[in-house]
Amino acid sequence: DVKLMSFGFSNPFDPLSTEKKARQSTIMRGPMASGVIQRLATDTDWGDLDYLVVDFPPGTGDIQLTLAQTLQFASALVVTTPQRLAHVDVVKGIDMFDKVNVPVVGLVENMAHLDVNCECGKSPQRIYPFGQGRTQTLVELFGLENKVVQLPIMSQISEHGDRGDPVVLSDSTQLRELRDSYLQISQMVVKNTKEIIEAKALHGKATPQVDYDDAASTITLTKFNGEKIHISAQTLRRKCKSAGNTNPELVSASVKVNDIQPRGNYAVSIAWSDGHNSIFPYDAIESTAAAAAAETCDS
Repeated sequence: DVKLMSFGFSNPFDPLSTEKKARQSTIMRGPMASGVIQRLATDTDWGDLDYLVVDFPPGTGDIQLTLAQTLQFASALVVTTPQRLAHVDVVKGIDMFDKVNVPVVGLVENMAHLDVNCECGKSPQRIYPFGQGRTQTLVELFGLENKVVQLPIMSQISEHGDRGDPVVLSDSTQLRELRDSYLQISQMVVKNTKEIIEAKALHGKATPQVDYDDAASTITLTKFNGEKIHISAQTLRRKCKSAGNTNPELVSASVKVNDIQPRGNYAVSIAWSDGHNSIFPYDAIESTAAAAAAETCDS
């Protein structure tokens, strides 16, 4: 069973009604809206639940912060679109969840592509109305490899929703790929959330440890199994993939780390003594260290 609570139930809004009262929207300031949403979440008789899913409005304001601090979310799923501006908001959202200790376990790119049928009878042509490739940047920044699902532009999604007949319940063969995408989202969230909960139970935290030894100018990644992976600060600084790293070969051997902070659940932000800032997924630190060690052996 799926249970639902919405403010719309207490304040129905009918834009087509001829009665003014039925067309009145509710206008509330931030603190009042936060209080209402908090009551919807905490005062509702949910009964026994496997999962409580909260659909946040866009932004990083009072509502998001209040609920994140009140409900102690196990994880968050970020939904975006391909536009550059939307991706800026994703970075802000991941940073916000990071500050309130809510791990981001996946990313959904909505309206990612459109399949257009050709009159010639050939297979549909896939086009990208809002561009493509920007989501890969987020994947590399925050270590979200294999944690991204792209959803297409399809009129059937809204048509089924308006009828109260979600596409996930449709048996249409034309919607099989779409159904599989929604199933992939749910499986991704459940799997990654479970791994985080288990990691916290076993290790007291959900992320590996990254430390810097100033005397040795070495960065160390300590994995959950206790394995320590070492890499020189200069080598890692040179391997930064950000656009600002224009001349990596000129990075000084004396470069140091000023600060290391987690970014999301799968990466760290490193502030360098030369003024540069990098974001490295934990997997990237490990693979870069392995590649550097291999080069040393070859030489």
